[in-house]
Amino acid sequence: MDEYLKRPWIKWYGKDVPPDIKVPETNIVEVLDENCKKWGDKVALIFFGKKFKNKEVREQSLRIATALHDLAYGKET
Repeated sequence: MDEYLKRPWIKWYGKDVPPDIKVPETNIVEVLDENCKKWGDKVALIFFGKKFKNKEVREQSLRIATALHDLAYGKET
């Protein structure tokens, strides 16, 4: 654990890469919505050669969430 606390990987960071960043306190839905507004038609990720735009990632995420909700995942009994 001591070696981990020394963070030896930082020496490999580029000179313009800060060792620490401030992570915003938000949730994934807000992140997807914001990214869709800013960069809706730009590629968000490439998975096995298929390109997905930000708006497609948001849409598919909402579809998965709806399907899980409909299957009663997360409901207390």
